[in-house]
Amino acid sequence: WLACLIAAVAAQANRAPANAQRRRISAAMLTVFPMLFGLGALIALAGSAYRDRTRVRRLKRFLLGGLLAASICGVYSLAVGEGIQQYRDFMHDMEVHSEGPPNKELGGRLEKTPGFGVGLKFVFTYRGQHSKAHKGYNRVRLTREFAEIKPIFKTIAWGMTLAAGVLAFHLAAAEAAIMFGFIAFYCLLGTVGYYFSCASLICIACSFSRRKGAGDLMFLLFLATSIAGLAHLVSPRYTAVSMYRTITSFTWLVWIVTWFVWSMRRTGLLKSIEEPLP
Repeated sequence: WLACLIAAVAAQANRAPANAQRRRISAAMLTVFPMLFGLGALIALAGSAYRDRTRVRRLKRFLLGGLLAASICGVYSLAVGEGIQQYRDFMHDMEVHSEGPPNKELGGRLEKTPGFGVGLKFVFTYRGQHSKAHKGYNRVRLTREFAEIKPIFKTIAWGMTLAAGVLAFHLAAAEAAIMFGFIAFYCLLGTVGYYFSCASLICIACSFSRRKGAGDLMFLLFLATSIAGLAHLVSPRYTAVSMYRTITSFTWLVWIVTWFVWSMRRTGLLKSIEEPLP
């Protein structure tokens, strides 16, 4: 799926929208979330077509390419294994995977907080209890506390995703796919870290800057935020794997906000906000 996703971005950058979407659909058929990257590209192509009607054809090729790939992959997936039952099993597994274990004291399920989890959610679940002395931190309490602020978390998560969508509307399709896909994944899906190997696409996203120095600086900053969490795992002061989750989720949030500001400056959106109303 990662190879297909990288190939999709390359095809998008080479103005081959149908080819890009075929590769992205292939990635999504292997693990669903790459569809978020496809949605980012779709928003960008819609914005391009809105600004220049001659580019509507490119949007149509993108949609047709995706429809063709989805049809072929869908028919093939139903023809092998257990057919439609595979999709039912997948949906069931995702429901189980997205929740923690049941708890009698809570009368429901505990909030899922995997040690290697990465995402906006884990910024809100941080309670400072990550040392060996606090290894048995009460997860019932954490679940109840998180439930109280969950509406705030969801508002911020959807707000950041919407902001990424607005920026995607003004960006080139390849860069928009990476921005929207990565940020929506980070904000809406608190998943384990190895799925974020798609963060390798950030290197490509930063290369789209016309000012290469600024793009290189943004990439180095992202690399530093990523190393920060990993450095804890090999540090002599290592305390708990959940510190990787906390450090990486916090530092990535800071970088994403910086990415927003940087992209708003490049697209001119920041200037339009700063200009006073007539």
